[in-house]
Amino acid sequence: MIYLLDTNTCIQYITRRSSPVVDRLARVPRQDVVLCDIVKAEYDALETEFNLARKVITLRSVSGLNQRDFADKIGIKQPQLARIESGKQIPKLETLTKLASGAGYAVEIHFVPMKDKQAPEIEPVRLTVEPMFETRR
Repeated sequence: MIYLLDTNTCIQYITRRSSPVVDRLARVPRQDVVLCDIVKAEYDALETEFNLARKVITLRSVSGLNQRDFADKIGIKQPQLARIESGKQIPKLETLTKLASGAGYAVEIHFVPMKDKQAPEIEPVRLTVEPMFETRR
């Protein structure tokens, strides 16, 4: 599905960053969105946050829980989880570890060379923690 944002929606997005447009964009893969020129640069700058938000949504989906129950399970507030899932808040590393562990996963960080840069490969860092929670399957 293609989401075409018209000029009025783009202007609304720019003037109200907290608009529902941000929430919708956070859940849509970049290749499925056609943006007006006004928003394209900002969307591209936020792509990392949107990708992280989609991953968190996937983690919660794997757990089979709604936002409130998943947040309770991992020890955070539901509004905080909602902000993370919408891309409005970047979670701390500790919170990422809780999110992953709550769904039966671990966090692994990969350092990759920037575009057009020659750099040696660096081994990933795995943040292994014992499961903090009993996961539902």
